[in-house]
Amino acid sequence: MENWLKFEDREQMYGSLLRELNLQKIEEIYHANRSEDYFIKFSAKKFLIRYINDRHHLFLEVASNSAPSKWMDLKFIKNFMQKAKELNPDMANDLKEITELNEFLKVNFDEIAQLLSENNYQNTFGQISTLLKAEFIRKHPGKVQDSQ
Repeated sequence: MENWLKFEDREQMYGSLLRELNLQKIEEIYHANRSEDYFIKFSAKKFLIRYINDRHHLFLEVASNSAPSKWMDLKFIKNFMQKAKELNPDMANDLKEITELNEFLKVNFDEIAQLLSENNYQNTFGQISTLLKAEFIRKHPGKVQDSQ
C-alpha cells in the first residue's frame, strides 16, 4: 500500500469523520496534470477542514470561519495544544499521519473549535507563528536575518 492516496481513493482519508463530525463538503479540486494533486474542503460548522494531496504528500489543515483563507496545518495546532518541544517536527506527511491527525481532531474537536473561534483565532495563529519562527531560527541559525 502506498503512503498517499489517489484521487479516487481520497475518501479513505476522511470517510469516518464525515459522519462522526457531521462534515459538509464545500469544495473539491483535482489536478490530474500536476502529480494528481487535489484538495477537499469541509465545513465542520465551527471551523473549516481541508485535506490536501500535494505531490504525493498528504496534509490536514484547519481554518477559522472568521478567516477562511488563513489555513494552518493541524499538526502545528496539535503540537501547540500538547506543548510539544517542536511544532514542526519532520513528519512523514502520509496516510498514517493523517489517520493520527483525524483521531486527534475527533477527540479534541471542541478545544480546536475554541482555538479557532472568532474571539481566539488571531491569538492562536499569532502564538503558533511566533513559536514556528523561533523554532526555525533554532534549527537554522544564520538563515534568517533579524528584521529590526
